[in-house]
Amino acid sequence: MKKRILAILLGSCLALSAFTACDKTETTEETTTAGTTTAADANAETTTPAPVEVEAGQFEGVTVTVAYMTSAAVNSGDKARIEGVINEYVGEKLGGLQVKWLEAGPAWSFDTVTQQIQSGSADFDILPAFSWSAPTVLAGAQSGQFLRLDDPDNNLLQSYGSGLFTGAAGAAMKGASTYAGPDGVGVYAVAVEKDGASDGGYLVNNDVLAAADKSISDLNLGDFTSWGDTLQAVKDSGVTFPLVVEAEVLDRIVNHVAYVGNTTTILGIQFGSDPASAPTTIVNRYATDDYSKFVDTVNGYYSKGFIDPATTIQDSAPDAITTARNAGTFAVATYLADASGAATNPAAATQNITYHSQFLYMDSLTSTGAGFALYAGTKNADAAAAFLGLWFTDATLNNYINWGEEGTDFTLSGNVATAIEGKDHNPLGAWQNGSGLLQVAGSYETVPNAFTNQQAQNAAAKILSSMGYQFDASKAEVEFNNTGAWVASNAVPLGAGAVEVSKLAALLTELESAGASKLVTEAQAQLDQFLAG
Repeated sequence: MKKRILAILLGSCLALSAFTACDKTETTEETTTAGTTTAADANAETTTPAPVEVEAGQFEGVTVTVAYMTSAAVNSGDKARIEGVINEYVGEKLGGLQVKWLEAGPAWSFDTVTQQIQSGSADFDILPAFSWSAPTVLAGAQSGQFLRLDDPDNNLLQSYGSGLFTGAAGAAMKGASTYAGPDGVGVYAVAVEKDGASDGGYLVNNDVLAAADKSISDLNLGDFTSWGDTLQAVKDSGVTFPLVVEAEVLDRIVNHVAYVGNTTTILGIQFGSDPASAPTTIVNRYATDDYSKFVDTVNGYYSKGFIDPATTIQDSAPDAITTARNAGTFAVATYLADASGAATNPAAATQNITYHSQFLYMDSLTSTGAGFALYAGTKNADAAAAFLGLWFTDATLNNYINWGEEGTDFTLSGNVATAIEGKDHNPLGAWQNGSGLLQVAGSYETVPNAFTNQQAQNAAAKILSSMGYQFDASKAEVEFNNTGAWVASNAVPLGAGAVEVSKLAALLTELESAGASKLVTEAQAQLDQFLAG
């Protein structure tokens, strides 16, 4: 009998054709398309998939090329060394398989990949598939650039990817990866584990509160309207701007709204206190009573000097927010957390800052932050699928990719790692697997097992009933673009408090003239059709 190497995939759900996905939501959805699977009953038994069997030497002499994006210059010596470490590990796990990493352009850019595909010079097997601002899976699937991973004639996911997601994150495969392509409706990309669940909440600086004779008990984090007295006390104690606001993040947290399409549209689904019981009604999220009340409250805080004016201006907001959060000069700050929560905030390493999650849910948008697909022109489909299956389930491999070697690139003390000075924290680039939120520049500490933590976080998330719905903006392209321009101009000043609520009506009139009602109607019709199967 041939010796076999078992690549043990850590998943507890089978989010692929011919299997049943499992999650922790209270709702049940039926299979709607051949070859794809929706979220299943929460009461279903959690099952562990059989390990994927790769024969010894099965991929000997095969090299899979991964096109990835970088966000900073990478030391070529470190890159080559880490590639060697990765290849030794992957070779042991996957029958001699080797990996080559191809820089495909800077972060947030698919230009190099696109040009190579269009020119016919593409020399890679795996390529980036998503970006937060404009998911590219639909275009890639429809154009035939991406290979269908659950093709009935060669189900690569069934063979190599049964453990790609655990718990509730199994639904992310449907939410992020199911599209109609030339080979039918199916899975054309793998959603990165990090982007399964959206976790919105607040960083609370307990020492700052204590200096003002206040504590977390004086803040009802579930009632944004009640913070005035506490914030005033903190300001009186000498903190210039006690409230750090990311406008769109605060909107999501306070108004319990899941965005539809992307974060720059007016479309949303309000889910109240329970994402799993969210309605299937799409609204113009700026035209609701809740949003009007929100604008009034945040403007009141701004008027009292609790919010830095720089955070209400589109261009200056990102830097001002980052500086204040990292310095810890706040009482409360909004935060979209990754698995390690406040640990990725520099000030949290030295100050008494705690993270308080206000919601943890999954919908189609939260699952489309980052991912990878197989290039339709690959000659190594099985080997590439096997590598994807290992990549997004194996914490050791992810630590190599994102951290490098312990003792050489970082030191580990307990559960806290510190990048060694002069070494690249991400030897293969911050965006190579969508783990940009996990990167460290070397100036502060974080935990190295965030990948495993994220799997657990995803398993605890609730799933919106609209999971899997993808809004097709081409059906209302003019309205989509016009309302998006309105959002780009108004979302930050509105959500960060610089606009009085009395001016909201006029702004909504402008938004209506841009086609808001038509856009909402079209989005609702598409959602209704999706839910009807």
